[in-house]
Amino acid sequence: MIDVHCHILPNIDDGPSTLTESIQMARQAARLGIKRIVATPHQRHGNYINDTSTITKAVTQLNEELQNENIPVRILPGQEVTIYADLIDDIKSGRILPLNEQTKYVMIELPQDEVQIINIDHIIYQIQMAGYIPIITSPETHPMMEDNPNLLYRMVKNGALAQVAAPSIVGANGKKVQKLAQKLINANLIHCIGSNAHNSTKRGSLLKEAIEQLKKIDTPKAFQLIHNNEVLVHGDDITKNEPYRITTKRWLFSKQPK
Repeated sequence: MIDVHCHILPNIDDGPSTLTESIQMARQAARLGIKRIVATPHQRHGNYINDTSTITKAVTQLNEELQNENIPVRILPGQEVTIYADLIDDIKSGRILPLNEQTKYVMIELPQDEVQIINIDHIIYQIQMAGYIPIITSPETHPMMEDNPNLLYRMVKNGALAQVAAPSIVGANGKKVQKLAQKLINANLIHCIGSNAHNSTKRGSLLKEAIEQLKKIDTPKAFQLIHNNEVLVHGDDITKNEPYRITTKRWLFSKQPK
């Protein structure tokens, strides 16, 4: 099993503050059957500035420690990037770290600013013109999605992918977020799943629990998300189902995709 979204690098963002805690997170992941973890530290989220060299160095160091501890987990480099003024220039110049470093996928955290959300289509287009595909992280937790989930439909129709957070599936982010997450999955608006783990305690990995819960609801969808994680890490194209527009505030779906 692969985790495509995890804040496991030490003392780099709001994840673990020490290398010891990072190692404990990896031990926890190994017990859950996770073999590879994409480290996705925040970039331009608040005061967090993590350039590519800082991240790759931290990944190398952590992998060496895990090997020394005989923990069968491999850390892969990545970033969770908040939209900012120079994002497109930084992508073009190689200052943004794609998923697993060499792929065409960039993990994008939606901005809280309403004006930037309104202009998100243009930003997604620019990212694609630069040769990359944006993966929207944890859209179900964004405050604007509750009242207007078709924001995500629009992004997906315009070429973006989306990743759901495991805590949302199991209800750790609240019942409203849990319900929205499931509806987004049902509408083919979610393409992969990550733990969004930040430590080994209160914000530990719930990835296995989330997958098991999804299997009880829709086994094929659960396996598709797991498979897509593997495909994305290798930089290949995933198979996407046609997304459905969410047509009312009660989240009733049209009978045919639009």
